[in-house]
Amino acid sequence: MIEKAIESIQRGLLINTRQIFAKVLPRARFREEINLDIFLRDRQAKSHLMFVKLFKGRPPHYKPWIEIFDIQREIEIEAKTVTYFDSQIENTILRFFSGALRPGQNLFVEYYRDGETLYQLQMDIPFPATRLGFKLYNLGFYWAKDWYFPEGFMEGDQKLQVEKPLDRQAEQRQKSVIYDSLNHFIMNRDAKSRQNEYSNRALKRAVNLVKDREEK
Repeated sequence: MIEKAIESIQRGLLINTRQIFAKVLPRARFREEINLDIFLRDRQAKSHLMFVKLFKGRPPHYKPWIEIFDIQREIEIEAKTVTYFDSQIENTILRFFSGALRPGQNLFVEYYRDGETLYQLQMDIPFPATRLGFKLYNLGFYWAKDWYFPEGFMEGDQKLQVEKPLDRQAEQRQKSVIYDSLNHFIMNRDAKSRQNEYSNRALKRAVNLVKDREEK
């Protein structure tokens, strides 16, 4: 699936009058790794949007994974400023690359330029209630690790690692952990956090997620 994703994004993903497309970079650390430079094109202009690293896997020991990093908060193209976070561009990128992964495979998304997600994770808010985590949860990721503190200084900047559940049993187990953490967050919020815009947004997401589960 990763090979097909590479071919597809090289041809381009259309978003209204714009196109997201990739160029394969020549340098890689090993043969299973592919590095992409992702651009946004509008008419004849293009601007760098992010880099994506894809690992095709090395059976039976290593599964494929994808990392999205150096994400530009804003880019200038055709004399216009385009914002990435909470845009159709971001939704398209996350949906596209998550769709290239199978159960048990991981997606890494850098977030250090994403002020809302950065704050929420620093405050130990459960990942599905964060801005970025909520999007990833809705794409079928129910386990996450926050790489806020580098472990060996080779991981790059802060990123959220998420994994697709291996099977239905794993999904139910992971969701149970998520909803326990969401309920704990809802019940233990303090007055100061309720006055903070980012905390308010996280609280609203958490309440809606718990409500949706209880109604099913």
